Amino acid sequence: MDDGQLDAALVDGRQAADPWIRAVAEAIVQQRVTFQQLVELRHRQRTAPTTDEGTFAAAAFDRALGDFRERQRPTEGELSFGFFGHAGIGIYRSDRGSFRYGIVGGGIPFDWSTAADLLFRLNAMAERVRTLWPTDPAGVRPRRRAPLRRWRPARSADASTTETRDVPPHENAGGTRSDSSEDRRSNHAAERTPHLIRIYDLSVRLLEIVEGECSTRVAGEPAARSNPPSESYDQRVAACVPDIDAADAALQVAARERTEQRYAIGMAEGLAWIGVVTVLASIAVAIFDAPFVDVVALPAGAIGAAVSVFQRMTTGTLKLDTNSSQRALRLFGALRAVLGGVFGMALYALIRGGFVAVLDVPQADELPFFAIVGFLAGFNERFVQDMLAGSANSFGATGAAGHAAR
Repeated sequence: MDDGQLDAALVDGRQAADPWIRAVAEAIVQQRVTFQQLVELRHRQRTAPTTDEGTFAAAAFDRALGDFRERQRPTEGELSFGFFGHAGIGIYRSDRGSFRYGIVGGGIPFDWSTAADLLFRLNAMAERVRTLWPTDPAGVRPRRRAPLRRWRPARSADASTTETRDVPPHENAGGTRSDSSEDRRSNHAAERTPHLIRIYDLSVRLLEIVEGECSTRVAGEPAARSNPPSESYDQRVAACVPDIDAADAALQVAARERTEQRYAIGMAEGLAWIGVVTVLASIAVAIFDAPFVDVVALPAGAIGAAVSVFQRMTTGTLKLDTNSSQRALRLFGALRAVLGGVFGMALYALIRGGFVAVLDVPQADELPFFAIVGFLAGFNERFVQDMLAGSANSFGATGAAGHAAR
């Protein structure tokens, strides 16, 4: 059907007696078709091809799909669609992370709960992907336009057209400066897209099974959850489960790696702050002619904490909540380094005060001794707890002796 015939069909549709045809025709003319209406168009085209609704759907579907795609492109990028007319289900995925279903009620005449449960699981996985790698990461500011003389778009071979892509500095000497926020969005998209594509493909595979089962049913069979599916349907759905488990496992591994990366960034920031404090403290001890051994336990404890965390990362024993926000993970990582330094200084003070009698301080090698003590305090919290318990016992013994003497 050419554009002229389609326009005439839309004019007739806006005046049709059927309210559904009138509503959809009006939406197409005004270019505001919804995804649910697209699913209904495909469903009526497949299930009632000889009726007025089916004829109108066959004529109008391509125009409606094109209008919907163009309207969504500025906000969602390119879209991938899947329509399953007999089942009355549609699905689409966008380049920017959207993942959506559309379902026509009463379209499936059998119990498809096994496939529905797996689709719910896949949808939850897609939501987790979007949470781990959001389209707009927290803290990313909108891109600011620089003066025109410093920002020039890259031109294609045909000088009359201009590409819409960003050009790295090595491609355009006078053009685009690097933009960290754009880099973060690109990195998120690169990590997010493979998981969403895999989830989308598995969803389409399940819906194709449901569609095939619907197409084999007797026309006009009433939809009922009590109608059992065929044995081949059950077998094909069961064959999807290992692939879904594999996709879920891959997502869990990626989530753990992403969480550990954020935690490690926070720990690096904590180490940087400990380094700044150490430099300032070193300047202070130099000014007051105090020994550097009074400061060494602070950076040693922070380094011990970092080594402990990295060692547990390599062995897979580090337990982190993958659902925590990026800000929380970075804060916890920074605090872990700070706590390592605090533990190191606390143990140094206890030893200097004579409250830990189990350790003898070598007078000639105080600096390496307290560096090792600080490292152990940060590396192993149990070591600090044992020292604190020993000091508490010594406090108790001293207090009891003093009370008896009185």
